[in-house]
Amino acid sequence: SDKLVPRLAGQHYEYLVRQIYDAVDGRRPNLSRKHIRLLAQLERDDILDVADFLSRSAWTDPAPPPNNSR
Repeated sequence: SDKLVPRLAGQHYEYLVRQIYDAVDGRRPNLSRKHIRLLAQLERDDILDVADFLSRSAWTDPAPPPNNSR
């Protein structure tokens, strides 16, 4: 798929919390409705825990696309 995937792991805790609340409040129009519905089900403590986990996680580069230039 050519869709862009946001880098969440390793982001600042406060940034992640704000982005989750912005998504639920409709200030992230590029986020799918499915993801917004999932985030809206989270309680405050769940959001804080997810942000904490992601902020402490290491980010790794995704695998490069296959080389189709044969």
